[in-house]
Amino acid sequence: MNDVTTYSAERVRYWVWSGFYTASEVEELLAQLIEHEGSEAGAELNAAELWAQLDQEWAAKSAAEADWPDRTDCDRLDEAFDQLESEGICCVHNAGHSVSDGFTEVAEALHERGSENFYGYCFYSGHEIEHALDGAGLWLTFGDLNDNAERAYAVGRKVLSALVDAGLEPEWDGKPQSRVWLPELTWQRWTRRDFFAAEM
Repeated sequence: MNDVTTYSAERVRYWVWSGFYTASEVEELLAQLIEHEGSEAGAELNAAELWAQLDQEWAAKSAAEADWPDRTDCDRLDEAFDQLESEGICCVHNAGHSVSDGFTEVAEALHERGSENFYGYCFYSGHEIEHALDGAGLWLTFGDLNDNAERAYAVGRKVLSALVDAGLEPEWDGKPQSRVWLPELTWQRWTRRDFFAAEM
């Protein structure tokens, strides 16, 4: 399998198993990827195989969900983020692909939700989700909106507390410039509820 095909296959797996995209959204993303990468890679990219993989991934995820617990670690993460939002910490799920993208996503979220309502932030990017899908846990980035180290430490404590309250087991070295890690988190995010509506 060449690099382009490997990358494309990884994208399909991520879009399906991340839980952040409906079937129609994934189909649109895959069509765009095939158009872009296919023009670059020519015959090296097998579009039919990717569409077949997409069907297989959806089937596999649907079957897996039948055995998931009623309350998954991703549900717990959502609960923690909701708690943090109520305490003045702007939280963003799936914030771009990289940590750098995440800061941009936080800025946009603050603009939409009203920056005056928050003093801190917390997020994880798509890159972190990919690691979580591979069983490597989830890293969370946090901080103070004014880059104050003392207040960033306070944000870190809040993040830690909210995660523990939600039933997760975070690790953090106590340094405001460090990230919080959820080493035992199992990534099980339910397919979005509008999945079937998107298929009708």
